[in-house]
Amino acid sequence: MADNMADLGVLSQHLREHGRSRGGSHQRLNMALPNAFVREGFLDFPIDLPEENWLYEVQLEVAQACQLELDEVNFDFEPANTTDGLVQRVHWVGCAQAQMTAFKNCTRAAGWRLAAVELERQAAQRGVRALQGGSVSLLTQAPQDWQFRLDTLGGAAPTDDRTPASEESEETIQAALVQIMHTPGGARLVAAGLALKAWQ
Repeated sequence: MADNMADLGVLSQHLREHGRSRGGSHQRLNMALPNAFVREGFLDFPIDLPEENWLYEVQLEVAQACQLELDEVNFDFEPANTTDGLVQRVHWVGCAQAQMTAFKNCTRAAGWRLAAVELERQAAQRGVRALQGGSVSLLTQAPQDWQFRLDTLGGAAPTDDRTPASEESEETIQAALVQIMHTPGGARLVAAGLALKAWQ
């Protein structure tokens, strides 16, 4: 915990300095958490169970996974894409509420507002899907040469003939992410994914 608090102190200092250089106050910050900070999993519910009934079951599952009380967890969930007609699978992500409070306090003390929190993997996936050339560019170009397409994030369709954004299979993307996330380029891809989130 001491290391985490020291890291938050460094983060707060960097945010203050960056906020001053931008000449504003209450900047918005998107944050990506490494897997070590969170727990995630899946729950299967009967297909006829109303969505409002998922909340307690997910909260209970997160609390058990984090070995905390129900009111000590922070969590989110969404329906997974797969269903067999009888059950609805739900993907959940959670962490200790104390961690989220510490992140919020750190950013607020520096004059920033924590706008969104997601997994590093989610930010990296967004980045590679918007990367011109897809996983080939990811693995063969230096990070400073990466170019991203904003039109893949719900904007207007491209009006030129530049290389389209990645339409690769999930397996291809995941294999590339496994490789890149173990290099310094992994952090840059996550940062790019977080920046792209601001354009959605």
